[in-house]
Amino acid sequence: MTPSTILYRRVSTDKQDDSLALQEKRCADYCVFKGLTTHPGLTYEDPDTSGRIPMRDRKGGRALLNRLELGDVKHLVVAKLDRLGRNTRQGLEVLELLKAKGIILHIIDCGGETISTQGHIGQLILKIGRAHV
Repeated sequence: MTPSTILYRRVSTDKQDDSLALQEKRCADYCVFKGLTTHPGLTYEDPDTSGRIPMRDRKGGRALLNRLELGDVKHLVVAKLDRLGRNTRQGLEVLELLKAKGIILHIIDCGGETISTQGHIGQLILKIGRAHV
């Protein structure tokens, strides 16, 4: 069985350059490139939502976190790290939750590079990067 993959998208306003549609295309293209299988209904989004709002307080974020509780998701793909949260505490909370559930986070654009938490290097870079934000 191919592990399931969830896509998450968020924009602060509909005037943002990195629109929901663009984020979805970038995430979907990345999944094809990496051989990750996506399923209809496993894309969560928060349109017109500030990154300052914690994941649990966002409609799409809360739905995503509830879906992760089922235990069958293996990959979460986001366009950028700041889609998950805008401050270190929020980002680390999400990273720790994903780690505890054994879910690999894939960030398509992390300073121009793609990164995932699959290995120790990716985990280290994310923790160091979040500490300096």
